[in-house]
Amino acid sequence: MNINDKLIASELKKRVQERFNVLDFRVFGSRARGSSTHESDMDIYIVLDELNDTIESIISDIAWEVGFKHDIVIFTLLYSKDEIGTGPYKESPIYLNIMKEGIAL
Repeated sequence: MNINDKLIASELKKRVQERFNVLDFRVFGSRARGSSTHESDMDIYIVLDELNDTIESIISDIAWEVGFKHDIVIFTLLYSKDEIGTGPYKESPIYLNIMKEGIAL
C-alpha cells in the first residue's frame, strides 16, 4: 500500500473511531496489494462493537466524504463483532483473503 492510500485509510479510520468502537480496520484488495490503478476503489473491512442500519448509513456518508475529498471511491465492508464471532463468515473466501492480504491500521 502506498503512503497516500495509507493516509486516506487512516483519515477514514479516525473519523469512524470518533463515532464508533472500531475493533478491526483493514485495507484489502488491489490497494493493499499495491496493484491498484488511479481508477481503483479502496476496499475497507471494518468490524464494530455493534452495527445497525443507522450506523451503516453514517459510515457510508463518512466514507463518501473522505473519498470525495481525495477523488477515490471507498467501499466499506461492515460487520459487528457478533457476526464475525458466531456466524459462518470466518470460513468464507473473502474473510480468509482479507485476513491473509489485508493491511490492518
